[in-house]
Amino acid sequence: MRLSALILLVCLTIAQSCGSKGPAEVENLHEQVMVVHDEVMPKMSDINRAKKKLRKIKDPSLNEDVLTLLTDLENADEAMMSWMHDYKKPSGEDLEAAKKYLNDQLVKITEVKDVMLSSIANAEKFIAEHAE
Repeated sequence: MRLSALILLVCLTIAQSCGSKGPAEVENLHEQVMVVHDEVMPKMSDINRAKKKLRKIKDPSLNEDVLTLLTDLENADEAMMSWMHDYKKPSGEDLEAAKKYLNDQLVKITEVKDVMLSSIANAEKFIAEHAE
C-alpha cells in the first residue's frame, strides 16, 4: 500500500510539473516581449525631442533631409503605438497558439525597437551636425 501511494504521489508530481510547463513557458515568452517593449518605450520621449529639434532647423537646403528624418521618427512612433494597440496577452488556453502568437510578437516588437533606435540615432546625428 505504501509503495502504491508513493508511486501515485510521484506520478502526480510529474504530471503537475509537466502540465505547468506550458503556462510557465507562455508567461516567460510574454515577459520577453514586455522586456523589449519596456526597454524602448522610454525612447518615445527621445523621438519627440528629436522632432522638436529638427523642426527648429531653418536652413532651406536641409528641408528634404529634415522631412525624411521627421517621417522616419513619425513612422517609428506610429509603429510603437500600433503595436501597443494591437498587442493582447494571450489567455494561454491554447498553449501552442499562445506560444506562436508571442513568438510573432517578439519579432514585431524587436522590429519596432530597431526602427525606433535607428530613427533616433539618425536624427540625433543630423541634429548634432546641423543644429544652430
